[in-house]
Amino acid sequence: MKILVLDEEFPWPANTGKRIRTFSLLSRLARRHEVAYLACGQTDSDSFRAIAETGITPVAVDRKLPPKQGAAFYARLAANLLSRYPYIVTSHYSRAFNRRMHELIAQHQPDIVMAEWTPYALNFRNLPSPKKVIIAHNMEHRIWRRYYQNETAPLRRLYIREQMIKVERFERRAFGWADGATAVTAAEAEEIRSWYPDLSVQVVE
Repeated sequence: MKILVLDEEFPWPANTGKRIRTFSLLSRLARRHEVAYLACGQTDSDSFRAIAETGITPVAVDRKLPPKQGAAFYARLAANLLSRYPYIVTSHYSRAFNRRMHELIAQHQPDIVMAEWTPYALNFRNLPSPKKVIIAHNMEHRIWRRYYQNETAPLRRLYIREQMIKVERFERRAFGWADGATAVTAAEAEEIRSWYPDLSVQVVE
């Protein structure tokens, strides 16, 4: 089977929960299947080389994710108020990334495209084939709900509430673009199924 993975970065060094989980699962998957990994990064990086050594084919899009500090960051946060999508989606989407995905699909004809983080499912819009799967490491709106519940500053709380609503709205739409999904817990899998009862959802702890 040919699998194309979409992610924000190559999962190396394996020093966070998401990276450890992704690296462990996909390096084993690559022993039996052809796995290509499309992510933001550089071809001369240690992470690119580490992924290649596992048998996975890394494909780098030379794009740095926007920094989360400085005046430009706050300007982007303000601009996001005019977007239907939450900031965690708009800040990670790029036309160059999406274009490279379509090129890889045309060239290699994968059987499955996997979004290794739910915001990258935005690339599934208007993508009739191949099969599309979302790897939900978290239900992101639950995280934003905790941010909202714990925030005390009025303006930040108001902004976080807006993002929380957008994130849940996006997640509901994103799983509708997919043919399948994985969740980390049974409770999160049930929430996805409550939105789309016919969607194939598996728990991968």
